[in-house]
Amino acid sequence: MCYRKQIVYGEAAQFQFDTLRTEYAELSTLADRKCDVAIVDEVDSMLIDDSSKIARLASTMSGMDQLQIIYHLLWHQLVSLQEKIIRLDNKMYLFYGKIKFEEKLITLEYANEQGNIVTIPDLKAHLACTFDISNIGKCIPEDDIEDEFIKKNLDNYIRTFIKENIKVPKNFSDFVHSQIPKWIDNAITALTYQENVH
Repeated sequence: MCYRKQIVYGEAAQFQFDTLRTEYAELSTLADRKCDVAIVDEVDSMLIDDSSKIARLASTMSGMDQLQIIYHLLWHQLVSLQEKIIRLDNKMYLFYGKIKFEEKLITLEYANEQGNIVTIPDLKAHLACTFDISNIGKCIPEDDIEDEFIKKNLDNYIRTFIKENIKVPKNFSDFVHSQIPKWIDNAITALTYQENVH
């Protein structure tokens, strides 16, 4: 922790935040250090340029932590979708099972109607000779962009799941339903985010 050092450098706002965290949030950010001496440089900058900076501790609305299950469900479904969407012969498909790449073949493991695990050893060949694939997946329409398809799928999934399984407090109902598209966009951004690139 920097406050255990003899000299600590920083902007005035940083010290304001740290003081608030220690005094009000009781986070011991200052590590029991007392402010004895402060050497201030660039006072004009501090008073003019930084005058609009306000140190404030954010507080969450009571009950917001109950919505975390929705974030987790969205993330899990998004990751699952990414693993089940594949392009074959210039067509996009969503498969209901587990896709594996073995040597030069693409295999699919899925549960049939009886619940038994069935393996298709050559998915590409299977698609070439099978007209109806509704038991293993579906072809994504050509006019659907992959991101839009994923967004629609996530939106339908999470709204259905909430309706059937989660009791959202009335005071959060409008908020949750208006935020779902934003949460979906943020989840997709987080999935595609690369450190030191974005």
